[in-house]
Amino acid sequence: MLYSWLVEHSLICWNAELAYGVPTYCAHNRVGRLSGQHFQSIIDLFLSSQQLIAPRMVVHEDLSLGSDHCPVTLSCLLPPPPQSAHPRLVWHLSRLSEPDCLYAPIFKERIKPFNLHLLDLVSPFGLLTNVRPDIQ
Repeated sequence: MLYSWLVEHSLICWNAELAYGVPTYCAHNRVGRLSGQHFQSIIDLFLSSQQLIAPRMVVHEDLSLGSDHCPVTLSCLLPPPPQSAHPRLVWHLSRLSEPDCLYAPIFKERIKPFNLHLLDLVSPFGLLTNVRPDIQ
């Protein structure tokens, strides 16, 4: 019944692939009538819908710490992340060797009339004061 459900949903049971028949549950206080052995079962399942890269499954029987359940680990490699759709910004370091901007002196020259007008507005009676406004 479980197998048909896995097939119907296209799922992979990694227990069957990597640790076939290795129990993950062992009831130390239950003994089978016919076998006379402790009851064992596989109750911890790893399922996935896609293949894994280099999967590895380990049932840690020595780490049960007195529990009926054995710790189980499944590890795999991760695929590299997809390439970004946006290219990285590239800094043009060669621009650092270019001369300083040439428009700064032209800007200072062209702004001079406006600067003088502002100074007239902030000085009392149109006279220049010793206090310079912060308009640079």
